Amino acid sequence: MARVLGIIGPIPESLYKKCKLASNFFTREGLIYQSPEKDKNLNESIPRRKKIQILIPKRTSLKYRLKVEDANFLGFIKALLELDPEKRPSAKDALNHPWLTESVYPDN
Repeated sequence: MARVLGIIGPIPESLYKKCKLASNFFTREGLIYQSPEKDKNLNESIPRRKKIQILIPKRTSLKYRLKVEDANFLGFIKALLELDPEKRPSAKDALNHPWLTESVYPDN
């Protein structure tokens, strides 16, 4: 999740506040966290303090991660990865994206 958010940016507050399971992954401040895995060697009957690990997304870009120069392709993928369903294109809109509709090959 942290890697994805490092590429596409933070989740809008309005979205993660609507999610029923957001508290399993995000703090109240919207930070991503991970609980440590249970140590199978520990006696689970002994109470332990719960600690979490905050994950800081490493900022990067689609262009860098995909190693692609095609601006139309990057725009297409970025649109599909939009988290907000109000902003994300419908399947019909996605099929009309220039990356799919504009041919880069001359007609033969």
